[in-house]
Amino acid sequence: MTPHSPHPKWRREEFGGVPGSPEVSTWHVRPEPPLCITEADIYRDGGTGMMTVRDAVGRKWAFCFDKFLGRLCTGAHPSGDDAAFVRPGSPLEDDLFDLMEQTVEQYNRDRTAISARLGLAHLDRLPHFHRRALVHSGQTHSPAKGT
Repeated sequence: MTPHSPHPKWRREEFGGVPGSPEVSTWHVRPEPPLCITEADIYRDGGTGMMTVRDAVGRKWAFCFDKFLGRLCTGAHPSGDDAAFVRPGSPLEDDLFDLMEQTVEQYNRDRTAISARLGLAHLDRLPHFHRRALVHSGQTHSPAKGT
């Protein structure tokens, strides 16, 4: 994969955890800051959420939220080949929770402006997914910066 590949894929051999319940704790390709959430939506299956994260050079990573527990996963859907649970307390989880919290705070300050700027018609669902993922992780708020 080249450094400017637009859509880096998670690979099964990078996952830890136990068979049937893979986990990932770090970025497989380190993104170039700043990161932003460019898409957030919900599937028609009754609760699976998804979001797309983009870095400064335009690479995109898909993440999703398990519809039963709200657990944060890699990949566009928990049933995908590139799906793995994001390990609670991991550097990847910290990065994603920080990004979600920043995006939700911006959205709460000015919903119309951020939705128009990012084209996020369903960003109003991100706070719900963020809260559920925090609860599953055992946190009540995002980790403090620099810890």
